[in-house]
Amino acid sequence: MTAPILKSINIIEDFAHPDRVCHFWPTSKSIDILRSVVGPDTSRATTIIAPYGSGKSIAATIGSLLVEGNGEKLAEMEEVCVKLNQIDPAISDIISHRSTSGTHGAVVLLSSYISDLPGAIAQQLALEPIDSMHALFRSIETMLRQNTFDRIAIVWDEFGRHLESLVSKGRAEDLAMVQDLAEWTIRRQSPLVTLTLLMHQEFLQYSGRLGVMEQTAWKKIEGRFETLRILEDSDEIYGFIANIVNDLNPKRQENTSETVAKTHQLGLFPFLQVIGSVHDLLMRASPLTPAALFLLPKIAGRVGQNERTVFGFLSAALSRENRHLISPEDIYQYFSDSMRMDTGVGGCHRKFVETESARSRAATALEREVLAATSLLHLAVSGSEFRVSLEKLLLFLEVGVMAERSTLKTAIENLLDRKLLLHRKLSDEISVWQGADVNIRARVKEEMDALRNQSDTVSRIAEFVPQPVYLAPRYNHNNCLTRYAVGKFVTLSSLQDDKQRSELLKQADQCDALVALVIDASSKDYQRIRGKWLLGKPHLILAFAKRRPDLDQVCLEAAALNRLEKDDVLLEMDPLIEREVQELKSDTLDYIFSRSSSLIDPEVGDVFWYSNDNCLNNKEIIGGGGGVYAPEKFCLNFSQGGSKKPLSSQRNNFLKKGLRNIQKARKEGDCVF
Repeated sequence: MTAPILKSINIIEDFAHPDRVCHFWPTSKSIDILRSVVGPDTSRATTIIAPYGSGKSIAATIGSLLVEGNGEKLAEMEEVCVKLNQIDPAISDIISHRSTSGTHGAVVLLSSYISDLPGAIAQQLALEPIDSMHALFRSIETMLRQNTFDRIAIVWDEFGRHLESLVSKGRAEDLAMVQDLAEWTIRRQSPLVTLTLLMHQEFLQYSGRLGVMEQTAWKKIEGRFETLRILEDSDEIYGFIANIVNDLNPKRQENTSETVAKTHQLGLFPFLQVIGSVHDLLMRASPLTPAALFLLPKIAGRVGQNERTVFGFLSAALSRENRHLISPEDIYQYFSDSMRMDTGVGGCHRKFVETESARSRAATALEREVLAATSLLHLAVSGSEFRVSLEKLLLFLEVGVMAERSTLKTAIENLLDRKLLLHRKLSDEISVWQGADVNIRARVKEEMDALRNQSDTVSRIAEFVPQPVYLAPRYNHNNCLTRYAVGKFVTLSSLQDDKQRSELLKQADQCDALVALVIDASSKDYQRIRGKWLLGKPHLILAFAKRRPDLDQVCLEAAALNRLEKDDVLLEMDPLIEREVQELKSDTLDYIFSRSSSLIDPEVGDVFWYSNDNCLNNKEIIGGGGGVYAPEKFCLNFSQGGSKKPLSSQRNNFLKKGLRNIQKARKEGDCVF
């Protein structure tokens, strides 16, 4: 291999340099990624789920180069073409055709969080600035009629970061743009269009902090895509591990024929159809037990960096003086810190805590090993069709813990009796006990339905979001005043009702300024309530978020969780229920904060303030020192007196004289503060 090997690929930076991908060594699964990007026959929208270091970005980059069809770039990839021909001659034929036929395609490369999706795509396709997806689609179709592109490939690397940002910024509804893009993509017949999203986990594993309604919407959007899971290239990675172990540990322990037969029966290595091949793999991988060999690359892919972490584990495990069989317990201990710290969306932290809670109540070391192996097995097969039945778990433990079947069966029965393992007999699936068999999400929905008509939207939101107070530090400092504006949540319908509008104006007259925060509308709805009633009342400010906050449902969910948190009957069913409710509540409150900030905090930049029927810009409402202020001509109600009056001239002169004395002392070096 003559090409230099890069530790990672940046799909945007490296697209212009084909020599940076020439070290690519294709596998059968990377060929699937190429086909998703190139779309040889049909338009398609695909999500590719693969761990770090699995080669998805380099495969997608090569696919993008094939779509572009630049002859000079393809010529630089001759080494890659030879390798591809060895794996899949059909892909090699596509390369030859695009190199010689003169056909070209358009490529759009995106990465991580994209705040303006239509604008980003339009910019890469050299289109005029566009502010909506439907306008983008019309512009693309116009462009295609004027060009000879035979296809368009849209590749979005690190799409998971986009999902994480949507959650953290409270903009979950923006995912609808991706849905529109997917639906438009799969309907194109000529030229073909492909949309490929590269991510590390499934959609819903990024949505833990969303409310029930948003999670349901995301699940529907995920259904618009074909899913291609690249957990690892099993035949190659296991061969690599076996070869490394064989080199580091020439004095290996032979596996019994019974162990080999059970491993083959269990189907841990389905790419090895002949039992002799299984025997050869296990022999070279010894002292890893078959179960440990199966788990190692999969767990490293979930909480580590794939091959790099695998080799680190092997180096540590095989360097021990008192070397013994390497079992799932060794893998659990090695990766325990990584699992504990994997607290991100879709991480392993929760499963680790549940496993540790169960292990702390285990009676013997064998029971602790059984719990660790069961937990790791579920992590390893998550998202696959492998079901952890009682019989499969027994076989897995026999080739992992290497104990007698009767001893293992007794340990499992004891764990089931003490509710540390759960056996769902209808589906014959066994797992570490995750709490009582109660669907907390379903209970939340029930409580939400019960609470829905017990209070109005404004009251519900005010329960969880304190109505803000806006200071005017710069104005107050300059004028020796203590002015401030009071925030108040209102609905759009209340601003359309004459009686409620009149009451709001009276409240504004009692304040320096009143900021009416509209909780169920966006800035586009301002036109529906503007009129003469706003004129002459500059101290009444209307605040509209750029996007509708939609706080009602998520605050209703928080109220439902509050009720569940006080339900003693529910909490007594299992101690883990209380923790789950608290975690859900914490996630919900975080989401409420992020959503409400877009409305109540002008510094976020997603809210518009209207005063006297004029829209204020951020420079007019955000002052220095991190405070919010409003200039006199817009917001301050000078009819108010009391403590808001200017300081008396005598006191004012006294303070000014004191300040001059301090400044003089500092200059002379006599001031100690």
